[in-house]
Amino acid sequence: MSARSLLTGWGPKPERVYPTIRGGLRQASTTLAPSLCQSGFCEELAIGRTALRQVLTKLVTESAIEVHGRSSYRVPDRS
Repeated sequence: MSARSLLTGWGPKPERVYPTIRGGLRQASTTLAPSLCQSGFCEELAIGRTALRQVLTKLVTESAIEVHGRSSYRVPDRS
């Protein structure tokens, strides 16, 4: 386990997918749908829901995405 994992409390899977998801958001959502569904991400990124939820929670706290409904997220309209 890396020193970063010990500091963040994340395992290797959330650390691996965070840059992928965050990078997609930075590209004005050209690679991510405006509405983000957990099951779709789990399948696409080959991770479990717990790991994905850790990443999504961090992105919500950074105001990069918003919770929408029970298990969906969306990119806030920045216009």
